[in-house]
Amino acid sequence: MNIRKGRLFWFLTVILSGLLLSSCGASLSTIRMEVRQPSEYYVETDDRSLAVFSTIRHGEDSTVNVQISKALSEYLEQKLILPEGSVSVFNHHPGDTLDYDAEYIRQLALKADADILFILKGVWANEPFVIEDKRAESRSGSYLAIMPILSEVSVYDGITADILASFISKDSLVIMDLVSRSDLRRSRLSTLFYQYLIESAGEIAESLGERFFDKWIPVERYLYYFNDNDWKNALQFANSFRWSDAARIWLEKTSSKDPLTSACAAFNMALVCEVSGNKKLAVDWLDFASKRYSLNTIESYRNYLIK
Repeated sequence: MNIRKGRLFWFLTVILSGLLLSSCGASLSTIRMEVRQPSEYYVETDDRSLAVFSTIRHGEDSTVNVQISKALSEYLEQKLILPEGSVSVFNHHPGDTLDYDAEYIRQLALKADADILFILKGVWANEPFVIEDKRAESRSGSYLAIMPILSEVSVYDGITADILASFISKDSLVIMDLVSRSDLRRSRLSTLFYQYLIESAGEIAESLGERFFDKWIPVERYLYYFNDNDWKNALQFANSFRWSDAARIWLEKTSSKDPLTSACAAFNMALVCEVSGNKKLAVDWLDFASKRYSLNTIESYRNYLIK
C-alpha cells in the first residue's frame, strides 16, 4: 500500500510540475528504461573455479538438498556463461555442526579442486498450515496449504577459508485448490509438499543464486526539455539510450544564466549519472539543480536515490 501511495504521489508531483513548468517553456517527458540493482552479496568469480557442496547429515533425507545443489550449480553456470559441468557438485558430511574450521574448508576445496565453494548447509521445512482460499477465481470450499521453508547458504574462499557470504533465505511453498478432505490431512500434506519441494528445486536454487548477481529493473524516469533544437536532440538521444551525446548538450546548459534552464539540465544530468551507476554524483547534480530553481520533481527523485 505504501508503495502504491508513493507512486501516486510521484505521478501527481510530476503532472503538477509539468503543468506549472509548461507555462514557463519547460516540459516533462517520460522515458522507460532499466536500472541496475546491485547484488546483495558480491563474490569475485573471474578466473576462479567454483564448486557447490550439498550437506548430508546422518538420519536425514538428503534428496532435496542434493537436487537444489545441482540446480544451483546449473544456475551459476548459466549466469556466468560457463560450459555445462564447469561448476561441479559434491556431497559433504560435516556431522551436526554448521560451523566449519579453516582446515575443513581447505580439504573440501582440495577435493573439488575449486577456488570458491558454495555450500548449501540445509533446507528446513516448517509445519504446513491451511487457510481458506478467498481469491475471487478460486472454487468454493477450496483451501490453500502453505509451508514456510528456510535455506542456508555460505560461500567460502577455498584458499584462505574466509567466509565471503552467508545468509538464511526465508520462503514459502503454496499448494492451491485443495478441495478433498484427504488432501488436508497432515500426512497427506507432508507427502504433497515433499514432492513439491523436489519439483521446485530449480526455483529455490534461482532464488538463492540470484542474490549474487546484479538485476536490471524496469523503471520510468522523467526528463526536462524545451521547445528548441538542442533540447529536442538531447531528448532524442536519451530515448535512443545515447546518454553521452545527450549529456554533452545538458552539461553545456547547466551553465546557463537562466535558473530554470540550468536546473532542468542539471536534473537530466542526474539521470545520466544514475544510468552510469554513480548515484552519489546524481545526488550532487540534484543539489545543484535545487539551488538554481525549485523543481517539484527534485525531492522525490533525491529520496529515491539515497534510500
